[in-house]
Amino acid sequence: MSSYLERSSLSALLPFFFAVPEGDGNLDADRFWGKLAKEQNLTFDTSSLTRVARARTVFNARILQEKAAGMLLTLQILARSLEEMNATFKERTDCMARRQGLDSLPDEILLHILGSVTLVFTEALGLSHVCSRFRKTMLDSPRIWANCWLNIGMNPRQVGALVDKSQICPLKVDIVDQIRCNNWCRRVETLFSLKDRIEELEVRWLSVDDSKEISRQYNEIQMANLRKLTIKACSSETSDFYALWSLPNLKCLWLTNFIPAQIFQQISYCHMTFTVDRPLDCLKRFLRSLSSLETLEIELDNLYSNEEEHYEEENDGYDADDNYDDDSPWISNVVSFSFSVIGRTLIPDARRIFESIRLNVIELSLTIVYPKYHSYDSKIYRRQMYFLKLIRHFPMVEKLELHLSGPDADYDLDFDEILFRVPRTLQNLRIEAPGHTLSMNGCDRTPPRLRTLQFRNCDRLDLQTLKTVHNNFLYDNVVIGNVEIVGCRLIDEESLRDAFPNTEVVWRP
Repeated sequence: MSSYLERSSLSALLPFFFAVPEGDGNLDADRFWGKLAKEQNLTFDTSSLTRVARARTVFNARILQEKAAGMLLTLQILARSLEEMNATFKERTDCMARRQGLDSLPDEILLHILGSVTLVFTEALGLSHVCSRFRKTMLDSPRIWANCWLNIGMNPRQVGALVDKSQICPLKVDIVDQIRCNNWCRRVETLFSLKDRIEELEVRWLSVDDSKEISRQYNEIQMANLRKLTIKACSSETSDFYALWSLPNLKCLWLTNFIPAQIFQQISYCHMTFTVDRPLDCLKRFLRSLSSLETLEIELDNLYSNEEEHYEEENDGYDADDNYDDDSPWISNVVSFSFSVIGRTLIPDARRIFESIRLNVIELSLTIVYPKYHSYDSKIYRRQMYFLKLIRHFPMVEKLELHLSGPDADYDLDFDEILFRVPRTLQNLRIEAPGHTLSMNGCDRTPPRLRTLQFRNCDRLDLQTLKTVHNNFLYDNVVIGNVEIVGCRLIDEESLRDAFPNTEVVWRP
């Protein structure tokens, strides 16, 4: 009787036992027994036999519940273990595939990849310990180690290791005043002891005292292999510490807030960045001294005083005749010129540079990055007009690149204004204006005979504008040779070919 009651009660409990799982797959005993009592409406008999059978049934059910919970937990652990094993297997498979891909690369390509990964000695050292092939490839190539910068923060042991691994290759040296250490002067002396092998020298943020100290300690040294000199000044009083150096093969200058007083007649490339004001007379004198200069880049980064007052004083005579100083000769040797106006730099002030320094360039690149304004109409439009007027200072340009961008994404750009100012000698025109809506109504001036017209990243360039551009040129019997559209929305390749039916077109999304 007792066994029968136990079996029948337990069989009645099983459906409810498996029907009350928790969210994580486990069973909640309190919920289980509560639901069981409610559904079955159990009434316990007062007889001792019935009570014993009921108690034994409850005891056995609890044991069964604990075993089931243990099995569920074991299954969950097994499932997680299988997922981890699967992920590990996939990772190892991918690693083997990449390894096989690297192993199949020729040594020349692997050498090029490793040499392009890092310019830091410690990182290059870490790469040489990846595997035996990496180590052999890097140790057999002194050029990889010579591509790493020797800087003032390296200890003598690291300097010696890099010098030994680079063998006889030219070196790159970086002297930064912001990295101060107890043996700063001694480390500078160690770096300058390699003067015969230095190909690139970068001197950054030297204080006035340190620049004078270098000028005093190393006033007459010869760097026959130096080809690139970078100077980033933190003060207008930074001295020409290299004034008495012999630099016969120096070809490239990178300057930040610094105008050298020394004459570099052999320089062919010069990049200048200004974040603080510098005397215009010094700039004129320096540029006129570069008799071999071919490429000049000037960047004015947030160089301003009081923009609000300045724009109030400027009149709107955008198309007035440009006035040059009588003593401003043309600098005819410069072939390529790049000029960038970033942030709140005053463009009318920037324009005065070209009123005194006239560059007879063939390739011209103009870049403007708008500042963050609350209102677009007044200030951004004024900056555009001043910016585009800079084009008229270069009457012999054949290749022109215009880059316009800003923090917002809703600007207008009138193609008529551009065509009105470009010279008749222009052959290639490239406009890159992300966030701009390009429009054209038709310019009265005869357009130049363009060979190539490129639009890049002009977000809103539609078919009607392109047809207007084509008709404007065709009206003067000018057929553009090549039209290239890259990254411009609202236009597809078919529409481009319809707009320029007799032109070779290139379209890329």
